[in-house]
Amino acid sequence: MSAVFECKVTPSRGNVFGGMGLSYAEELQAEVRFGAAICNLVEGDKRSQAQVAALLGISRPQVSALLYFKSEGFSVKRMTRFLHKLGHNEEIVVKAKPKSRAATELSSMSKTCNGACSALSR
Repeated sequence: MSAVFECKVTPSRGNVFGGMGLSYAEELQAEVRFGAAICNLVEGDKRSQAQVAALLGISRPQVSALLYFKSEGFSVKRMTRFLHKLGHNEEIVVKAKPKSRAATELSSMSKTCNGACSALSR
């Protein structure tokens, strides 16, 4: 006999960290988006983690952490440098917030990011 579990699902309004009430939600969302872009680029290049580490100037375990979205120790500024070393540019858009939203939100995306990354921006 299998157990039945009930889960309450609350739809996100775009930033799951904001939905959790975190005061630094915008920064976390930006880190996730940059991390996803880097992950997509690294996986698309078919390079080994050691090769990526040499290119980015970090250790192989740090590359592994990036690929598993463990962004502690990697600021948005540092991840921007990684994108540049991988031959890509970032695009940051600043716009007025909708009147319906109380907090500001940072939206950023790599210009050449594929579909998996663009799904994070919705």
